[in-house]
Amino acid sequence: MTGEQFMVLLNMSFTEYCGNESEVLKLSYNRDLSMRELKIVLLAHFMEILEYYFRDTISGDDNFFTEEEIQDVITHVNKIMGTEYYFDFS
Repeated sequence: MTGEQFMVLLNMSFTEYCGNESEVLKLSYNRDLSMRELKIVLLAHFMEILEYYFRDTISGDDNFFTEEEIQDVITHVNKIMGTEYYFDFS
């Protein structure tokens, strides 16, 4: 699986997760930042990190994160969404 295919899979799951959570949040009247909203915000930032990491680069590897750190981000994304997607860097 390529990085692009992996990101498509993650983005589809991200969209589905946020859609399901938005239905619950739409019906709630609590105006404080709930745990569900916090998870969505964190997940959005994790997805942005992953999209930046797996983007096409022209001038070599200018990624800020190491492979171990990206695996940690992927683990957090999986834990929030309840999925089991992993990328093999070898």
